[in-house]
Amino acid sequence: MLYEKAFNVTDRNDKYSRCKIHNVCFAGNTQSKYSAYLTRDAKICNVVNNFQYCPEPIDLERLSAHCRGSVLIATKMIYLCKLEWISSFLSPPSASLKVLHLVRDPRATINSRIPARNSDSGSNTARLGGIRFYAKQICEKLSVNTAFANRAVGTVIPHDKYMRIRHEDFSMDPIKTAEKIYEFVSIPFDVDIKRWLVEATSFDKSLNLKVGDQGTKRNSRDIVSAWRMKLTFEEVVVIQDICKDALTMLGYEVYNTNEDMLDLNKLHFTSKTII
Repeated sequence: MLYEKAFNVTDRNDKYSRCKIHNVCFAGNTQSKYSAYLTRDAKICNVVNNFQYCPEPIDLERLSAHCRGSVLIATKMIYLCKLEWISSFLSPPSASLKVLHLVRDPRATINSRIPARNSDSGSNTARLGGIRFYAKQICEKLSVNTAFANRAVGTVIPHDKYMRIRHEDFSMDPIKTAEKIYEFVSIPFDVDIKRWLVEATSFDKSLNLKVGDQGTKRNSRDIVSAWRMKLTFEEVVVIQDICKDALTMLGYEVYNTNEDMLDLNKLHFTSKTII
């Protein structure tokens, strides 16, 4: 596939290398794991009989024109250290930029990043070190950005330019949360979007979606509390000590006993916080 070849180039002047440089590559067959891009935006490429016929690499002018014709242009920013850095773009009344800030319980985030425990005590000691590293890295940014938003929204940043969504709120009630998001960006929440969202966040083997951690389909409610069964109480205490401010500001429960942590009948977050 074109995308795979782009990451195995030896000649930096061949077409696969150029595709990687432009960072706009798709697999050849729309049944592959990249098919969502092609089937959702088929106008970018000519899709015939489950096969896409695109320039190699894809025509950037054509792609740009397609984006400019969209009612909304969205950019996913993962490593923005400080929300304050872009706040000046949100202040003018005429600004069309909006920020949708997705946050998640840092205990769940860290659980997804570290390797599984095993019988090797040395590996588990290293694992605890990794937990401390990620906790400091994640929660410093999370605390700073949450505190800034709490101060700035309504003063420096207009209410209609910023929305914070917790991963857990979306997982527990994806339809209601999605409706709020679409209202925030002033786009109709139509029946097709709602149908796709129901299919993508509920478990039904009859639906033709890739299932699993890296797929397009997972049972959202199960994901929310998975970390409570995978992290030890010792590991959770380490994270909580470092992340206490962020946990408190975002309405997450801080556990004092292993029994409370393992009681999945009780949620580990309050029922608030969309701002």
